[in-house]
Amino acid sequence: MPMPHPLIGRQIIASIGEPWDFCSAAGQGRLDGTVIDVFEDGDGRLRAIIRCSAFVHNGVEISVAAASERYAIPFALHERNGANLAFFRDGSLVARGTFPGTPGDSTTISWLIGSFQF
Repeated sequence: MPMPHPLIGRQIIASIGEPWDFCSAAGQGRLDGTVIDVFEDGDGRLRAIIRCSAFVHNGVEISVAAASERYAIPFALHERNGANLAFFRDGSLVARGTFPGTPGDSTTISWLIGSFQF
């Protein structure tokens, strides 16, 4: 049986810069969460699924987001990591098989842009 990725179970604290008026249960411009899955996409980029502090987007509560590396810089422990955080606008759960692409790829997803630390 393969060992789980070392980031699974790690807590994150994110600072969200876009949208500028973002607010979650963790506070203004802040998102807290736990990494629940990690995998590499077809391009070898690391992706992390995060169960996060709830926030509302267009009247829909969101509680899971998918983090992807910004600037092609790999996620690192004990450092601030630039990230795009995707979520489904209808509140559907993001999972390994449903990971959204990149900003602008779809009308069914939205993105938060910011940084986080494990």
